[in-house]
Order: sequence, then C-alpha cells, then structure tokens
Amino acid sequence: MENLWMDADETAASLHITKATLYKLVKDCQVPARKISGKWRFSREEIEDLFATAAAGGGSGRKTE
Repeated sequence: MENLWMDADETAASLHITKATLYKLVKDCQVPARKISGKWRFSREEIEDLFATAAAGGGSGRKTE
C-alpha cells in the first residue's frame, strides 16, 4: 500500500523546493497541510492534484492583486 502522507522533507523534495519555502506556502494557504501529532503532514494525493492542476494551466494557486 502506498504511503498516503508525506512529511515536510518528502514534500519539499518532491516539489523541488526548500522546507522554508514549503512552510511559507503553508502559511500563505497555498499548500494544503495538516498537523498530525504535532508535525506537519501533507496528503500525497492533494499535493499531486494541486500541482497537476497548476501545470495544466489551471493556475498556480498564487494570489494576484
């Protein structure tokens, strides 16, 4: 069975960003995350869906003003 949750290290590596950038994106509500047992966890499916949509031209999830 595939692991459904990733920790911050796995998520940052899969997105090719630093953990600091990942945490900033979480703070800005651009990346979905949950605290489980006091640690940030990221749904593999939600991360893949979010960035597949962005790559397909559905938007980057960034706020525009």
